[in-house]
Amino acid sequence: MAKKKSSEIPMFDAIPQDAEPAEMSVRRERQQAAFLAALGPRGWRAALAEAGVGDEQVYRWLRRDEAFKEALADTRDATALRLEQIADAIASGEQDASPAQVTLLQFRLRGLRPETYRDRASVQVDQRTTIAAESGDGSKARLLLAEWEGDGAAAASCPVKVGGAAAALRR
Repeated sequence: MAKKKSSEIPMFDAIPQDAEPAEMSVRRERQQAAFLAALGPRGWRAALAEAGVGDEQVYRWLRRDEAFKEALADTRDATALRLEQIADAIASGEQDASPAQVTLLQFRLRGLRPETYRDRASVQVDQRTTIAAESGDGSKARLLLAEWEGDGAAAASCPVKVGGAAAALRR
């Protein structure tokens, strides 16, 4: 028996060139069903192996077969729902999980439902600054504002600019 080279990619059962269209359709449906059944509980790679197909074939089905595309979306939704139930059980203390398992669960949910579990960041910056010298000590306010703008040496002698406008503090 010849030893298989480690660099060889395992070949899946190819459909014979002389196969009838009905035979090809039955085979495709069987492969699709096997792929979808294994996808949820076992993951993408295991589902490919179970169905005996490669990535390219699944992507071809997605482009050409609307029924398969809908079935895959349903399978992904069911998987996300199952993972959310696991996350809820962990959060409520009903189920234990290691930090690594929680992290993996988080990434799987982000992959399955990015619109729900994506990181959200919102930054709002308000650069308006109002300084009022109500005590009559304009020189102190001028000094503090000049230090804040980085011009501490000329603080007492120069007019102060507030927010880019040439508004000088008056005594």
